[in-house]
Amino acid sequence: MWPTLLLGLLVASLAGWGITAYVQTGRIRRLERSHEEIQVEETLVFDFLHGLGEAFRGAIRPHELNRLIVAGAVRILDAHGGALYVTDRTGGKLTPAFISKGCPPLVEVPQHVLQQAADFSFTNIALEPDKYTTVIEDAINQVKATI
Repeated sequence: MWPTLLLGLLVASLAGWGITAYVQTGRIRRLERSHEEIQVEETLVFDFLHGLGEAFRGAIRPHELNRLIVAGAVRILDAHGGALYVTDRTGGKLTPAFISKGCPPLVEVPQHVLQQAADFSFTNIALEPDKYTTVIEDAINQVKATI
């Protein structure tokens, strides 16, 4: 009787160990995937901040800075469009600083801001991140050329 009881406990222990190992392996895989997703997001954010830092190396117009901020946010969030609204001087109303082509306006937008959106497309930036640095360099060169 004792050998049967001990054999049963051994089998139950091995089964418990196997189930625990299986569950823990699944948890480890989920954590690894989560870690990879976080690293990708960190890379996108740091690339965006690096691009802004590069833009500040030279003189940059506020319009170009607004465009770079929206482009970076669109790229990080993998969005179809984006907008940047700032408060007016009184701090009571939001006014659009830049709106991309794929973003519907939330408030009435002046015509010159809508024209800026028509002139620039973020879709290519989101699909081709290598060209993102080229856009920043072009903006910096345009600013330098006007000075």
